[in-house]
Amino acid sequence: MRSLEARRARARRRLAVSPFALALCLSGAALGLAGPASAANGPLGFYVGASVAEANQNQGLSSAAGDFFPRSFPNDQLGWKLVIGARASRWFGGELEYLDFGSARLGPSPLVTENGVSLEPDEFYGASARSRAAAAMAVGYLPLPVRWLDVYGKLGVARLWTSNSGSGYYPDTYVNGLPVDYVSASQDASDNGLAYGAGVQSHFGALGLRLEYERISSDVGSPFMVSLGATWTFP
Repeated sequence: MRSLEARRARARRRLAVSPFALALCLSGAALGLAGPASAANGPLGFYVGASVAEANQNQGLSSAAGDFFPRSFPNDQLGWKLVIGARASRWFGGELEYLDFGSARLGPSPLVTENGVSLEPDEFYGASARSRAAAAMAVGYLPLPVRWLDVYGKLGVARLWTSNSGSGYYPDTYVNGLPVDYVSASQDASDNGLAYGAGVQSHFGALGLRLEYERISSDVGSPFMVSLGATWTFP
């Protein structure tokens, strides 16, 4: 009798637990099905876009007389970019971009004087630098449960073009016993490199607003930018 009552008690517990377990299973399945449906799902198809950016050249002037020039260019240049892209699904897409990281300049350094007399005639006249790139990147979107918001990462390849120049007058600097005097140096270089970035985007129908960080890494430079822009998706 006691064994029969124990079996009946276990059966009642199973019957009591089963609806709860079934509810959990059904809820999980419902969330799994509803997740993709309610995930951020911007308009699919082709789009174009443009952005303005705060850019950093992240390069220095190098030349045979490079030791005479300041190495680091100032940060925070005005840059911009153009993009053509396609979003094939809510998770994946691709983009072609042209990025202009702006122009950085170094002003001349003043002469060191005392009572109007030059103590060190060596003088830096100035320098400039510019970086541009063309990139092809794959875009991956996170499946967020917010229809109007996207968070995404980008990875691809880029062709980077850099140019810089500088000049100065160094009569007090000697190389092989001879004064350097006037020095002018310039360098133009290009290389393939890695392109990567991440961003966040809100979309309102065909219009998208995005904030992005992007960087190019190559042997001739590694400029980066933070941009704010808009895209338009064609129906």
